[in-house]
Amino acid sequence: MNRKRRIEITVEKTLLIVRRTSSLPVWCPACPAPAQLITPETAAALLGVSTRTLYRKVEAGQFHFVETAEGKLLVCPNSLITATP
Repeated sequence: MNRKRRIEITVEKTLLIVRRTSSLPVWCPACPAPAQLITPETAAALLGVSTRTLYRKVEAGQFHFVETAEGKLLVCPNSLITATP
């Protein structure tokens, strides 16, 4: 008599960003809530992709972002959570 086993695997995602600066959250223009915007290097590390890939996805409109007056790119971490791999 063959017995079949059923294995159920549940995966949960949690995003924890630890910042060492004490700057205030900035409103992401595309989100309904404030978010501490992060650098492209940090965002790429969280996603496990290269910064080049992250820049391509930003240009494709997959992530929310803001460019500072100095021309630096900042990415909204809220949009990383809802991104598809």
